[in-house]
Amino acid sequence: MKIYVAAKFQEKDAAREVYKMFLDAGHAITFDWTTEPERKDFFMRDPRPTEADFQTLQQEWAIKDLQGVIDCDVLILLPHPNSRGTYCELGAALALGKKCLLVENRMLAPIDCIFFKHPDCVWIPGLTVPLLEQ
Repeated sequence: MKIYVAAKFQEKDAAREVYKMFLDAGHAITFDWTTEPERKDFFMRDPRPTEADFQTLQQEWAIKDLQGVIDCDVLILLPHPNSRGTYCELGAALALGKKCLLVENRMLAPIDCIFFKHPDCVWIPGLTVPLLEQ
C-alpha cells in the first residue's frame, strides 16, 4: 500500500514515526517531505540564497507534495489547528476519492472542519499498520 502523511511542517518527527511504522511493514511512502530544510536552515547556506530562491523551492515542494497525494492509496492526516498545507492535501485527497485516516491527538483542542465529516474521512484513535490494512 502507498501512504502519504499530511502533517504540520514542524511535526516532522511525528510524520517520520508514521513513515517508519509503515516502511517496516513493507508499505511505500509516496513522498517524504520531512527531508526538506526549514526556512531558517535554508538561508544559512553558502552562498546565501535569496527570498526568490526560497519561493521557487516552495513551488517545487508544493508540486511534489501534491504528486505524493495523487500517488497514494491512503492519506494519513496528523491534524493540528495551525496547519494550512495539511488541509490543502486533505482536500486534494478527498477530490481524488482517496481514503483519509485522521489520527486523533488528545494533546490538542478539537479542530472543527467541515471536510472532517466527509464520508472518506475516518477518525482513528491511534495508528497501527493492521488498522490500515482492513
